[in-house]
Order: sequence, then C-alpha cells, then structure tokens
Amino acid sequence: MANLDPHRPILTIDTEFESISIPLDRAVPIGLILNELVTNSVKYAFEEEGGVINIAFRLNEMIGEAELCVRDNGRGMGQARSGSLGLRLVESLSRQLGGRLITPEVPKGTKTVLTIPYSV
Repeated sequence: MANLDPHRPILTIDTEFESISIPLDRAVPIGLILNELVTNSVKYAFEEEGGVINIAFRLNEMIGEAELCVRDNGRGMGQARSGSLGLRLVESLSRQLGGRLITPEVPKGTKTVLTIPYSV
C-alpha cells in the first residue's frame, strides 16, 4: 500500500478471485472499473485509522454471469460529486460490457457490484 501513497492510513486489501478466462476486450474495461473503484476507496473512504477494502470476482455458470464486488469499511460515499469523471467512466464501461452496476446500502462503507454476462 505504501506504493500508492505513503501518507495514507494503514489499509488492507483482501481479494477473492476465481480463476477464469476473459477475452482481452472485456478484461480491460473490468480492470479499469476495478482500478477506479479501489482508487476511490483509497482516496476518500478512510480516516487516519485506516480500513479494509474487499475485492471479489466470481463466476455464476448457472446463470452465465460474472460478478465483481468492491467493498470498503470506510465513511461511505454520500452524495456523488458533480463532475465526478471517475464514476461516469465506471458507469460507461459497465454499459459497454452490457453489465449492471449497483451500489447497495451497507451498514458501514461503500459497496459496488458489477454484474456482467459471461459465457464459458
């Protein structure tokens, strides 16, 4: 984490990834979305005490969908800032993938879930 910003509070990033093959034209937008969501958590979610960012990527073969979930236990997102280019990028890339993007309410922090069509 020190490579991101040595002045940031102590952060832990927990990951849970299934090993699946994704074509490059779909992997790149997923990676950009993941980067933006984690960057937002690192920049805005935590005070000096730090926190945890959870990242999960799963495949549900039964319904042909993959799910990317990024969650933090920080202060929560609150109202979207006007002109928030990063979140507009996430929404645009989600549409490009034919996916659904939701931010369900959680007791503490922020949770964003991207669900995209996936065929094996």
